[in-house]
Amino acid sequence: MSFELALKEIAKNFTSDDGVEIKIRPLENNDDKALLGFFKNLPQPELMFFKHRVTDPDVIKGWCENIILDVNLPLLAIDEGKIVAVATLHQNKGGWKRHIGRVSCSVLPKYRQKGIAGKLVQELVDIAHMGGLQKVEAEFIDQ
Repeated sequence: MSFELALKEIAKNFTSDDGVEIKIRPLENNDDKALLGFFKNLPQPELMFFKHRVTDPDVIKGWCENIILDVNLPLLAIDEGKIVAVATLHQNKGGWKRHIGRVSCSVLPKYRQKGIAGKLVQELVDIAHMGGLQKVEAEFIDQ
């Protein structure tokens, strides 16, 4: 099953640990401004952990214009129309690591410790397994 098909199986909404209704959906082509705003609201020291310049509008626009869900599947957590967390499942389509997925996740400081990252990561792990990946790797920054 492709990641795109597996997306139909995930939760679309959930309630955070502090009672906030959070919408979950994949990144869409018109999300560039909201996604850029999300990254610009992360603490400056955390930006050094990103491989790409996530505060560069051209980088974000490129991501939103070239979404290939079976390669990079970004899930957004949205509160009142604002992106509050992003988790992405990355897959190598060829080579000896094609059976391994990698998950990255970032959450705005105000929304941390509320179960949002855990929910997004669990949804991506479920998608990875439905999509045929055998392993999923993740690294987390302790905050």
